[in-house]
Amino acid sequence: MAGFCETESFIFLVEKKMRRRECLLLVGRIILPFIFVFLMGLSPLPYDVQKAYQNFQKASTNNTQPVLELSSLQKIVEWYPWRSDLWERLGMTALQVDQYNYAIQSFQQAELGGGLTPGGWIALGDAYLQTGDNQKAITAWETIIKNDGPSEELFQRLEAVYQAMGDYQGVLRTFTEWSSWQPGNARIIYQKGLWLASHQPENGLEVLLQAARLDPGMDSMVKVLQAGINAGHGLNNLAYQLLLTGRAMSSLQEWAPAIEAYNQALQIDPGYADAWALLGDAQQNEGKDGEPAIKQALALNPDSLLAQAIQALYWQQNGDVDKALSLLQLIALQEPQNGIWQMDIAAIMAQKGDLSAALDRYQQAVQLEPSNPVPWRALATFSLNYDYEVHDIGLPAARNAEVLASNDPVNMDLMGQALAAVQDFTTAERFFLLALNLDGEYAPTYLHLGSVYITEGKETIAVQMLKHAVSLAPSQSVGEQAQRILDGLNR
Repeated sequence: MAGFCETESFIFLVEKKMRRRECLLLVGRIILPFIFVFLMGLSPLPYDVQKAYQNFQKASTNNTQPVLELSSLQKIVEWYPWRSDLWERLGMTALQVDQYNYAIQSFQQAELGGGLTPGGWIALGDAYLQTGDNQKAITAWETIIKNDGPSEELFQRLEAVYQAMGDYQGVLRTFTEWSSWQPGNARIIYQKGLWLASHQPENGLEVLLQAARLDPGMDSMVKVLQAGINAGHGLNNLAYQLLLTGRAMSSLQEWAPAIEAYNQALQIDPGYADAWALLGDAQQNEGKDGEPAIKQALALNPDSLLAQAIQALYWQQNGDVDKALSLLQLIALQEPQNGIWQMDIAAIMAQKGDLSAALDRYQQAVQLEPSNPVPWRALATFSLNYDYEVHDIGLPAARNAEVLASNDPVNMDLMGQALAAVQDFTTAERFFLLALNLDGEYAPTYLHLGSVYITEGKETIAVQMLKHAVSLAPSQSVGEQAQRILDGLNR
């Protein structure tokens, strides 16, 4: 009996302790949050912050209301100033709505709070670039390379900003580091060779030949450059060799390194009229003002046919076609056997709308130089651009150009265009693919091939071709045309 009572007393005490513990836990659950709020200075989110969160979620869902997203984030970071991720997002949004200085301040706040992501560093560099602070942009991007390693996106940005600054060493260093990171990338090695050749033609040629060995599709372009560089070899005249190198680059529309080559030639010989003329022409094609250089060329040598021709071309590009035509006709009288002047005259006549007279001049050019593919290509291009007797004139001219230079992807592409124009899409596709076999990065062919696939109803592969054209030439007319077609498909 005593044992039972003792057991009962023990159970009672245990139950009593448990009830006391439950009471303490309950009190803790009720009181501790208030103590925590008091100690941490917290309070329920105000209505305007809750509303900001709702607006942020709404704006960021489809990214169509960046201004609303910006104002919402500004309110939210006031409440959570220690959140570096929110500051970075605020910087991204400010950059999107062109508030560059505010974006920079936001990114800096994120870096102080906990650090930027690689994407944040890229965007910080973009913001600095928009404010004109190129050096800080470079520092931001190089920070990522140092901390997280290189990427194509970073090298592209660095190369572009160094070019804009006219910093040859920076451009060359970027392509050198890029090619070390991607030693099998022929395109980057080719660019490195171009820029090296703009100062040291023969050293650059060695790199260009390396690119051609990696990608045989570059062989035709490298041969053009090799011919230009070798033409000045052994003459003990570096200025002349640089001019020939730049001219070869210009023929391939590699305007930026060509400008550098002409500038180097002029550093050696400031009175070199032809170098001034070619510099002006390259500047015009690069979207810069080439008129001062052209005027300098004519001041140094008023009788230079090259300077006069580039002057005529400048007038033509700026809408003064009658002055350009008169000057070219005078030049053609001085060199009646040179087909290039007939082609230039023909282009202006076509621009003025006199297609019959233009055709006559193009035909004179091919008669003067029947074994040269360039006049045949010009005639075919004229016929295609103006839809002028394509079957009888454009297609045979394109065929002649292709036969005379079958290793040139431009001629293969032109042949494909002519066949597509007469609706022989199957054969056109074959020539476009041959062009890509010769040069897998020739952007116009991707545009033309994509257009053929659209005509044939092969939209999926057409989109792939057009996107590739955009990626290869985003800021050129080819890429812009491809993007417009893609936009039309998405409507």
